[in-house]
Amino acid sequence: TLVGAAGASLPRRPIDGVSLLGLWRGDGGAEPRQELAYFYGYGLRAVRQGPWKLVLPHTSQTYKTRPPGTDGWPAETTNGPVPQALYDLRVDPGETLDVQAAHPDLVGALTALAERYRRDLGDDITGAKGTGVRMPR
Repeated sequence: TLVGAAGASLPRRPIDGVSLLGLWRGDGGAEPRQELAYFYGYGLRAVRQGPWKLVLPHTSQTYKTRPPGTDGWPAETTNGPVPQALYDLRVDPGETLDVQAAHPDLVGALTALAERYRRDLGDDITGAKGTGVRMPR
């Protein structure tokens, strides 16, 4: 975004980000990113394309199995399994209704997208070694 605003050229090395310049300028219909990979550390947790988000199986912290916190102190967390689920974020931004049974075609397409990210960036959850993994600079 800043490189584009300055009118400079991008470096030769791969850049993971996208320019948000169109959004900053208020360009109608500016959608700099059509897909998104949700990594936590080196584990791929979910992929999104448009309004569809496929949560991939993983383990995560949760407050759901413990009593709520008190006096300003948070509750304790436990680790628990998170199953695969498909969400339509247009109608369910809170990710409460898994609709994967009604959309097997989307599950397949988003699974293929996840595999593309795994081949490029790796995934500690599945043990995938990415060919595009590089140290941050």
